[in-house]
Amino acid sequence: PPLSPELEDYLNKVLAYWEQSTANIQRYRCSFKRWQFDPAQTKADFHSTYGEGIVRYMAPDKGLFKVDNLATYTMRDEAGRPQYQSFPNIFGEWWICDGTKIHNYDRTEKVVRQIHLPPEMQGKGIISSPLPFLFGIEAAKLKQRFWIRPLPPPTGSDGVARNDLVNLEVFPKYQADAANYQKVHVLIDQSDFLPAAIVIFDRAWSEQFPAREHFEFFDRQKNFKFGDRIMENVFSQEFIPMEPPRDWKIIEDTFQGDPLDASDRIALPRNGATPR
Repeated sequence: PPLSPELEDYLNKVLAYWEQSTANIQRYRCSFKRWQFDPAQTKADFHSTYGEGIVRYMAPDKGLFKVDNLATYTMRDEAGRPQYQSFPNIFGEWWICDGTKIHNYDRTEKVVRQIHLPPEMQGKGIISSPLPFLFGIEAAKLKQRFWIRPLPPPTGSDGVARNDLVNLEVFPKYQADAANYQKVHVLIDQSDFLPAAIVIFDRAWSEQFPAREHFEFFDRQKNFKFGDRIMENVFSQEFIPMEPPRDWKIIEDTFQGDPLDASDRIALPRNGATPR
């Protein structure tokens, strides 16, 4: 449903400040924890995998997302508690955007998919990353691409409202996004106005099938200063794509479609229904 004038004004101020606070980011890095909930795997509402990894960004269009540690649900113990195990042949996601290509490494299958960005997408390809809302925040483009509404602040484990967090619920307007997720909750820490958590709801999510990914970001640093040239080189080299070993398969592809193509826009929700 349309927002009230008061909520619309509040949302516009939040998006404007978010854009302003991220406009000057030249370098960004953080670590993350991720819980994936897949009821088809666990048959219950506890996570099916737990992962830890890193995010890197360098303006205007270089990015890295890598899961370094991944543990998978195996069984319940005698007390009914879920048990998790890391396996040597099962890896998490790893992708690099170097500005002209997105390199997606599947370490389990030994495949690297290289997605060539067309000239009009180069310099801004990072907005199509698997983690939306971390890079390149522009208020007008966000409102063009998504329906957004403020939610009350979440409640902490102590039952007290987390007023230090801005809570936004985001729905895709375009099929290119809706094919990947039904909606997203973005929790912005008011101390640095960067996302502290993102919950990505599966496109098949429902109360009866609560499939989702929950990310929490910590050690968030933007425009940090390097102590020496060695550390600067290490950071820069993280965006250099890995040359895959000889036994890997390389699949070259091109970026398909423009997520803001007007013909791709999905229908407006009616009677307050969640857009799908």
